[in-house]
Amino acid sequence: MPSPGQVADAKPAASVILVRDNAPGVEVFMVKRHGKADFASAYVFPGGMLDDSDGDSSIAGYCHGLDDQTASEMLGVESGGLAYWVGAVRECLEESGYVLAYGESGTVPDLTGSEAAERFARHRSALHRGELSLESLCRQEHIRLALDRLHYCRFFVTPEIAKRRYSTRFFVAEVPDKQEGRHDGSETVDSLWIRPEEALAKHKEQDFVLAPPTVLLLRDISAGKSVDDILEGLRGESRGEILAVMPTAHQRDGRIVLRVPGYPDIFEA
Repeated sequence: MPSPGQVADAKPAASVILVRDNAPGVEVFMVKRHGKADFASAYVFPGGMLDDSDGDSSIAGYCHGLDDQTASEMLGVESGGLAYWVGAVRECLEESGYVLAYGESGTVPDLTGSEAAERFARHRSALHRGELSLESLCRQEHIRLALDRLHYCRFFVTPEIAKRRYSTRFFVAEVPDKQEGRHDGSETVDSLWIRPEEALAKHKEQDFVLAPPTVLLLRDISAGKSVDDILEGLRGESRGEILAVMPTAHQRDGRIVLRVPGYPDIFEA
């Protein structure tokens, strides 16, 4: 918790809610943070802080379906909006192994073969260690980032009482075919596909740790009957009208609890 009178800066971040159709309904991909990470032992969507390189002008040449002007308009910022989409793709690869990109044929990479899977696994590790840039990966593999697959959905800011704060843009993306995801084994220690309703039920039983934004996002996703239903609803969102939501801290029975504007829930801080 920050010192009295001090509020930590909220670092720009991006996160991807990967979805797929699977009877009896939509499932989401989640990873579990290790016990000493931010949101320790919580199940989250793949994501993290933006890197400076996410906003480099050079990466724009490897982006498909979106430019900085349009991205910035969608976020309601003057410039630099494209970095959130780029960061979301990078973090998705680092934390889940899914590659949201198009190859020279215009399709997402097929990682079902052992050679391709092993090659991208090496890229993933090098990217995570900072030994490989996303631009270099795109150049080596002749791929372009599939930014048209990411649909902007929510904007959450960490409460002011937190020691580490994030200003996170959330995106929804249908999972690529012919790829398999897995946690990275360092920052994340488990991964799974799960129905939003099941995740919320397990959380209620205190068997599945979730942060407040994750709870609210899972509720949003659970309202969709299919991936197409969810994405169609997001395509109708007005540009620049997804406002920031920041929980506020309150005292209740000697405890600090969080309230999220626009929602009736009360969460433990």
